[in-house]
Amino acid sequence: MNLLDSKRLVERHNSAVIRALSGHQNASYRHQGLWTNAGAVDLRTSHLALDLNQDSYTHARGVADAIALRLKHTDLELHQSLMPRHNIAAIIFDTLEQLRVEAHADKNLIGLKYNLEQAFTDWQRDYIHQGLTENHAGLVIFTLIQVVRSNMLGIMPTREVTPIIEEPQFHVIPLISIPLAQLRKNIHDQSLYAHHALEISTIIADYLDVDLDNEELASRYKIPLPPNQLDLKTVSGGLKRGNKTSTIEDSPRSDYHVFTTCYDRIVNGATLYSPQQRIKLRKQLDKQISEQSISLSRLALQLRYLFGLPERSGWDFAQDEGRIDARRLAQLVANPAYHSIFKREHQTPTCDLVVSFLIDNSGSMKNQRYESVAVLVDIYCRALELAGAKTELLGFTTNNWNGGRVMQDWRKAGQPANPGRLNEALFIIYKDAETPWRRAKYSIASLMNTLHYREGIDGEALDWAARRLSKRQEKRRALILISDGAPMDSATANTNHDAYLAQHLYDIANRIETHSNIELRSIGIDLDMSEFFRRSITLDLKGTLDKEAFAALETLYC
Repeated sequence: MNLLDSKRLVERHNSAVIRALSGHQNASYRHQGLWTNAGAVDLRTSHLALDLNQDSYTHARGVADAIALRLKHTDLELHQSLMPRHNIAAIIFDTLEQLRVEAHADKNLIGLKYNLEQAFTDWQRDYIHQGLTENHAGLVIFTLIQVVRSNMLGIMPTREVTPIIEEPQFHVIPLISIPLAQLRKNIHDQSLYAHHALEISTIIADYLDVDLDNEELASRYKIPLPPNQLDLKTVSGGLKRGNKTSTIEDSPRSDYHVFTTCYDRIVNGATLYSPQQRIKLRKQLDKQISEQSISLSRLALQLRYLFGLPERSGWDFAQDEGRIDARRLAQLVANPAYHSIFKREHQTPTCDLVVSFLIDNSGSMKNQRYESVAVLVDIYCRALELAGAKTELLGFTTNNWNGGRVMQDWRKAGQPANPGRLNEALFIIYKDAETPWRRAKYSIASLMNTLHYREGIDGEALDWAARRLSKRQEKRRALILISDGAPMDSATANTNHDAYLAQHLYDIANRIETHSNIELRSIGIDLDMSEFFRRSITLDLKGTLDKEAFAALETLYC
């Protein structure tokens, strides 16, 4: 069983567990999170995160059991309506609710209790080993979780944890002593419990005085972040393709618009980092390419026959079959046994083709093998060039997190409803179609630095790449989006209807597929993109790239 099949098996097993324990037959575990008929459930509790590549079966079962308890004992609409906007407060509030529902676990279900304990133990061990307790914010949150869990579930911290929280708990407990005492008293009343949980969340958030976006929280303050499924929040409204309805519910048709384009930028990849940085990045990229077991010339030949159009290049004479060559009939008369009197037209495949790779440069790609993506597209660009095709290598992200200057302008304008796209779009040209690979290779190397990876507005980026292709003169034009999921821009998602960005991506993809001569495909990095594209494949880009990765274009365009 390959890794992807193994992941799907865990997802199916977790879905069955969640449905059985919660009684919700429409619940499922997909994209490393909980989904219901209403879409993705916004889970902020970090010990509900599950790494399908590394975590054990017992850990996965513990996460599934914990999520099932959340679904069974929490009014999700009430919980979401009370969720604080402050990042730290939201994480704390959600975690306190998770501890409340875990306190409801049936004491007679020994296996359930064991699974919950194992998942939490694994989480806290990883938390400590990753150094998240080594700074103030991470240590305070860790201490709070341990104190509340001990109070709610009666489970004392382990020997490994006790010395870590011994000193900070004397600072944390006095701050929250009054609402903490009320939590266990109101364990059976979510609304009353939430009142005290909100108070604790606010107190700790104010005490830490940290209010940054999630990426900065992780890198600068080393705090626990929620499961990565939040990146899929925009698809919770659902999509439809033709007469086939996806498993996600339907959403309003796109009324897509942009609040302002004043801060949008189109830049060259070479301008993102200094020449010295790009030289260093290029060496890193070349080193990883050298580790791949791939013949560039053989790949180029395969691509030439895949995309090439036959072109006359002369005749092959003295053949045993084909068209009769009148000049050789005399030889046949002189020697009836002579049969090489035919000729055949010689044809060579010629690539009158331009291929555009459009790469998602959102923050979530940092966890989804961005280095492997850089290796893959760099090799493909070189092979396609050897095959006689033109290539473009484009990227998309945003200038800022959480809306940036556009969000500020929106607030100054009185925060009008449904503002549309509410961030600064950044489109990147790592390589244009007229620039050969050897001149663009240091610009391409900028893919290896993720400092500019922020949020993703896929629909506009796809439209931009398609418009670039539509101006080309080649007979065939291919566009390939490489992404790890649905579009996600927090400012836009929080101020417009559900699935706003996802619906726009679907609409743009559908328009390109049905009303243009561009051959659109997608490669999902560890995620199925078939809800948006008619032709797509999923790749697991881990370690050395396998044959499947280098057969991606053949799979997509055969």
